[in-house]
Amino acid sequence: MHVVLPSPAMRRLSNPEARLGKHVGQASYYHRCVEGRLAPDLMACLREAELHAGCDTWNVVKVRRDRPQRVSLLTYEDFSSAFPILLESLTVDLGSGSVSARSYRERANPPILHRKELLVGRDHPDFELYLGLTRALETLGLLDDAAGIGTRGPWQTRLALAGVRVEDHDLVQLDAADGPTIHRHRAAIHRDGLSAPVQALLTHGLIKSGVTVFDYGCGRGSDIRGLRDLDVQASGWDPYFEPNAELKPADIVNLGFVLNVIERPQERLEALRHAFALAGRCLAIAVIQPNAARWLTGRPYGDGVLTRLGTFQRFFTAEEVKTLVEQVLEREAFAVSPGVFFVFKDAEAEQAFLLRRQDRRRPTVWSTALREDRLNARKEALGGELDRIVDLVLELGRWPFADEVDDDVRVRIKAAGVGYPTVLRLAQSQVDDTAMVLAAEARREDLSVYFALNLFNRRIAYRTLPIRLQRDVKALFGGHAAGLEAGRRLLFSLADIGCLKDAAKASVASGDAVMVDTALWVSAENVRRLPAILRCFIGCAERYFGGLEQAELFKVHLDTGKLTALAFSDFSTSPLPRLKTRVKIDLRRQRIDVFDHEEEDQRMVGKGRFLGRDHRTFANQLAFDAALASSGLVGSQFRARSGEIEAALSQAGLVQDGWRIIPAKDLQEIA
Repeated sequence: MHVVLPSPAMRRLSNPEARLGKHVGQASYYHRCVEGRLAPDLMACLREAELHAGCDTWNVVKVRRDRPQRVSLLTYEDFSSAFPILLESLTVDLGSGSVSARSYRERANPPILHRKELLVGRDHPDFELYLGLTRALETLGLLDDAAGIGTRGPWQTRLALAGVRVEDHDLVQLDAADGPTIHRHRAAIHRDGLSAPVQALLTHGLIKSGVTVFDYGCGRGSDIRGLRDLDVQASGWDPYFEPNAELKPADIVNLGFVLNVIERPQERLEALRHAFALAGRCLAIAVIQPNAARWLTGRPYGDGVLTRLGTFQRFFTAEEVKTLVEQVLEREAFAVSPGVFFVFKDAEAEQAFLLRRQDRRRPTVWSTALREDRLNARKEALGGELDRIVDLVLELGRWPFADEVDDDVRVRIKAAGVGYPTVLRLAQSQVDDTAMVLAAEARREDLSVYFALNLFNRRIAYRTLPIRLQRDVKALFGGHAAGLEAGRRLLFSLADIGCLKDAAKASVASGDAVMVDTALWVSAENVRRLPAILRCFIGCAERYFGGLEQAELFKVHLDTGKLTALAFSDFSTSPLPRLKTRVKIDLRRQRIDVFDHEEEDQRMVGKGRFLGRDHRTFANQLAFDAALASSGLVGSQFRARSGEIEAALSQAGLVQDGWRIIPAKDLQEIA
C-alpha cells in the first residue's frame, strides 16, 4: 500500500480563504467549534434557531445570504471520518418559528461532506490533515464537477474509477501484492436453477433460439448447463474453474455477480470493459445489493468487506452500479430487477427492449358487418394467414409494410398467388373503422409512454430507432418531434394530481384496478391495461429504482405522488400470499425506502380484489375471500399475520384447507 502524494503539476490546489466557513453559492457552512467567532447577528440567529428546534446536538450550521431567516442545524458523523455522512437536518424558519426535520440515517445513498478544513478554521488541530486530503483529491481532479459527488454512492464510484480509496485521511491505492489473500473462487455458489440475470434475459426474450450466450466469470457453470438444457448455445470462462476456456464473442454476455467479488477497483473496471467488448447485442450485469450485507458480514477492506470465507464482497446500491457502468461504458444501464442491469451494444435491440416494456394489450374489435360476397376465392386461398395479418394490423395500429410480416406468412401468401396489396385490401374488409381507431389510439399511448420514459433519462435520436418504430412514429404522430412532444406532455402531466385521479377512476371503472381510500391498487399483470399516465408514473419509478418487475402488486398514493411496490414469496400459488419486500418510492423528493418483511409472516388478505377476471385463480380466490370474510378479516384490512388469521378462523369455528375455508368439524370428520 502506498500513499498518493500531491503532484508538483497540480492544476488547482485548495487555498482556504481567510474568511471563515465553507461558502457554496448563497449558502455558508460553519462547524460548531467556530461558533464563538461568528458575527453577533449570526450568533443571535443561531441561538434563536436552537430554541425553536429544541436541539443542541448539531455540529454544522448552514445559513443562506439570500434567505437569512432560514437556519439549518445539521448533524454529521464525527469529523474523524474523512467524508462525514449527514445524519439529520433541522431547518428553522425564524419568521414563523416552524421547524422542518429530515433524517438520512436509513438512506442507502446519504449526503456527505467534503473540504472539512473550510468549516473548522486554520487554528483547528486537524486543519492541516483535512487540507492535505483535499489537495490530494484536487491533484487527481476528483473534486471537479462537485455537483456529482454530493452523496456517498457517486463519490465512491468516482474514487473507484480513479483506482484509489481513502484510509483515515490518506489517499491510497493497493498494488496487486498488497493486502490479504482473497479466495475469489469461494464466492462461487452451487446453484440448482438459473441465476437472476439469466432469468431476466429469458423473461425479456433476449435469450431465445439461435442466440449465443457467453458467461464471463461462470463459476461452477450452472447457468451454462441450464441454458444448454434449453437448447441454447452457451459457453463461459472463469479464472478458477474454467481458466483455459476461450474468451469469445457472443450475442449475449452475462457478467453475473462478478464485479462485487473483485477487490481491486481498477481490475473491476477492466472486467466490465472486457465483458462488454465480447457482447454483440447486450451485456447483463448483476451485483449484490446492500440489503444482503446482513448475510455476508465481515471486516472492512477497501470499499467492501472480507468475509469469514476469505472472499471479498462489495455491496452496490442500484445508483452506484448504474453510475459506474454508465461512466465506464458510456451506455445507459437499464435496471430490470434488484441488482440486475442490461447494457445494450446494439441500438435496435435496446429500443426494441424498451418498447416491449410498454406494449399494451391490443383491442380485439372485429367488424360485424362482413358480407359473404367479400369472402372471395383469394381470401379462402389465404386461409388463416389473413387472420395473422389482421392481428398484426391491430397490434401496430397502422397498415404494415410487407417486410414487417413474418417470413412464414409471406411464403404462404406467395404460394397462394396473392399479391401483398390485395392482402391489405382483404385485411381492410376484416377491420372496421372503430377497431382501427382503437388500435391506433392504444399504440399511440404505448409510444407516448415510451417517449416519456426515454425523456425521463435522455433523448433518443430518431436515426437510432428500429425501422418499425420509425414507421410507427411517422404514421401515428406525423414525425419524431411530435412523438417527443407527446412524451413530454405525458411526463409533465405526472405533476397534475387531478389527471392521476381521473385516470385512477377510469381504471377502477374498467375493472383493472381497485381504489382503497385515496390509493389505487393494481396487480403487476394489469399494469399494461392502465391509462398512459399511470403506466408512465409506474415506469418512472421503475427507471429510478429498478427491480419493480419482481413486484406483484403496486399501490399508487394519489395524494402524495408516491408508489409502493410489494413482492410476495408465493403470490400465484397461495390464497394468502406471504409478503416478502415492500419498496416505497417518492419521485418528488427522490427518496427510496426498502422494507424487508421476510421474517414477519405477514399475509395478504383479500387477494381477489386485485386479480383480473381472466386470471386463472380468480374464481377460486373470490370463493376463498368470501368464506374468509365471515371471520371478519377482509373489509378494509390488507395484511394480517398467520396467527391472527388462524385465531379469527378458530373463533368463528372455521379452518383453512388449502384454497377452501370450511367448518372445523368437517376437517375433523375427514381426518
